[in-house]
Amino acid sequence: MQERHDIFVRAHAPFPSRKKQWRKRSAIWPEYALIFDTETTLDPTQKLTFGCFRRCRLIGEKYWCIEEGLFHADAATASDVRALRQYVGNPVNVPNAEKFPPQIKLLLMGRTFFINRVFWQRFGTET
Repeated sequence: MQERHDIFVRAHAPFPSRKKQWRKRSAIWPEYALIFDTETTLDPTQKLTFGCFRRCRLIGEKYWCIEEGLFHADAATASDVRALRQYVGNPVNVPNAEKFPPQIKLLLMGRTFFINRVFWQRFGTET
């Protein structure tokens, strides 16, 4: 049986400015964005179990996905990694992102590789 847990979320949105914006709207947004989410253990240490990410590029007025995947804790168990491999290998889970050439499947990597290869990557270069 699953336990119920409270979820606490924090968000911040600045009040809209009454001044008119004279520059193009896209100029206020960065060219690249990294969106990620992580899942952690429920104990006080909240150690990483796995996460997902999407790397996007601003083209015109819209962000387009250029890379998407999952990452797992470096100390993940073999069965956890096997479950994630099974997930990314399932054709049902192919990302629904417009990219040419189309991305065939999700990427899967360890945390250290994700940090070095995606999180700290210079966004001016696409892979």
